[in-house]
Amino acid sequence: MPRQVWGTVTQLNRFKLFERVGQLTQDFQRWPMTASVNIRIGRPYRPSTDEELNSSVRFAGAVSLLDKLPEGLNTLLARMFRGATELSGGEWQKVVLARSHWRTETSTADSLLIVDEPTSALDPEAEIRTFDRIRELAAPHRAVVLVTHRMSGVRWADQIYVPNNGHVAEHGTHDVLIEANKQYASMFRAQAAQYAPVLPRPARPTAASESA
Repeated sequence: MPRQVWGTVTQLNRFKLFERVGQLTQDFQRWPMTASVNIRIGRPYRPSTDEELNSSVRFAGAVSLLDKLPEGLNTLLARMFRGATELSGGEWQKVVLARSHWRTETSTADSLLIVDEPTSALDPEAEIRTFDRIRELAAPHRAVVLVTHRMSGVRWADQIYVPNNGHVAEHGTHDVLIEANKQYASMFRAQAAQYAPVLPRPARPTAASESA
């Protein structure tokens, strides 16, 4: 029986690790460069043209954003430079999503994408669209690991893992965990209740009604 050899990330070839593992986090990098470079930097050594980036821009829902920039993809995104444009948090997240798409779509190897709370600066509708696009990044040669407290974002995951005190408390599909009626089900229902129809508040008593 062959002996298993365990190592650490520091022992791996850094180029091969970068080739296969990507991340999309809430603390994403906002590079003081053009919009084009901010997307292309996901795989900087790969030659490309702005035309080739259009599919990633469309995927991220950033077409209208790029259309309003004075120089399009060539617009400098850095407030500290004269003539540059600064984006909002939600607009930056679209650029970063395009970056992740560009990186994953141009990968020639089996890969892993780690996504950590990617919708922190988005409104509810944009959040739903973003989670839908993140699911589309999964493929037979690419696994997507989503770390989030937004229960709606993990509903369609192949497997859901619920940590508690440094351990996996439960795991399974959404339906299995709801039926188990434990921690996951409790958290899911608590968040769902926030969007449930709310009964109108009773009217405040007036001076006339109090004296009647």
